[in-house]
Amino acid sequence: MAEATLAPEDARARRDEREIGRLLGYLGNASRMVCRYHPAVAFLRDAAELASRHRNDRARAVALIRLGETHRCAGSLADAEECLDEALTLTRRPGLTDLEDFALQHLGKTSLDAGDAERAAELLRHALSLREVKGDAELIASTRRALQRAQPA
Repeated sequence: MAEATLAPEDARARRDEREIGRLLGYLGNASRMVCRYHPAVAFLRDAAELASRHRNDRARAVALIRLGETHRCAGSLADAEECLDEALTLTRRPGLTDLEDFALQHLGKTSLDAGDAERAAELLRHALSLREVKGDAELIASTRRALQRAQPA
């Protein structure tokens, strides 16, 4: 991953801001996966800000979902909820609704971690309904697993 951090610098030298944003998102997501939350937050925050500056709502929504998930994994639930609420608002815009289930899923998991199983179940049921329409078996199974965690025993 150390070599990958050089890629945004190369893209900056070429002034390719779309590529910079894509690479920052990749680095942020990869950093989260190896539990390096501080750099993940920095990369993803930069990706979201760059997308906002270029009025790229899709890239901003993706970066915010990833940033929210990073905050959730790091235990910063209020920050996670703030990012995911903003992402959810973006995903309800025309042309972005294909991302709404992702925002709902991660917001549901955040609510569950915060101890609000009722809200989590509501969000996850909505995500599930959207995913059933998509027909993606992996996404459906993922949401069903999360929903099981939100249901009372």
